[in-house]
Amino acid sequence: MASGLHSNTENGAVLDPRSEAAPALRAWLTVHDLPASVLLTAVADAQTVAHLNRLGLEPENGGNEMGADLSTLRLPVGDPPDIRITEVTEGRDLADAFGIFDDADWFTNGELPRRIAAAQRIGYGPGSPVRHWVARAGKNPVGAATSFTCRAPREPVVTLAHCCVAQPYRRRGIGTALTRARIAAAHHEGVQWVVLSPSPDGYQLHRTFGFATVPTPHDRWFYLR
Repeated sequence: MASGLHSNTENGAVLDPRSEAAPALRAWLTVHDLPASVLLTAVADAQTVAHLNRLGLEPENGGNEMGADLSTLRLPVGDPPDIRITEVTEGRDLADAFGIFDDADWFTNGELPRRIAAAQRIGYGPGSPVRHWVARAGKNPVGAATSFTCRAPREPVVTLAHCCVAQPYRRRGIGTALTRARIAAAHHEGVQWVVLSPSPDGYQLHRTFGFATVPTPHDRWFYLR
């Protein structure tokens, strides 16, 4: 997939390590001139890893992931006073939510319109794999979050993909409220497992909820810088 966005987590492919398509994939990504990632579907042998390295794909072997069974989580009850959490179902709310990410410098300068356009192409809202939420203080957006649901036949999993709170409103429980909204939606859909790739702050927050931490699987995720 080439999303057109300058992000090595939103361009790339899922690849069988036995596949001979890696050189063609590398050439295709180069033509699009975008950073990208490649996720292997199984453990690769040393020869395959060396081949990917020669193509310029660098393994991510130093990261950590967090996960939990939804039924075991311990989230505080109740939203912060004067804060309203709603799911994004229309374009105006989508722009407000993505504006929070943009204000936090998560996007390349000037990329906000393309981010919104890509989200509209993919789709969002109840019943969609990708869903977004926005937190408001009065009419002002002060936080936003995203989730992605993979509906595997045996064990559907929800990924808590993004969560950001505007600087003046941090440390007030808004991030917790956004997490609770996403988990409640996942529970309603019958999802049992929830995962995320935490930031340092996110690690501390989610650890208190009951999330366990494991290292990113070795030589499974590769970045094209």
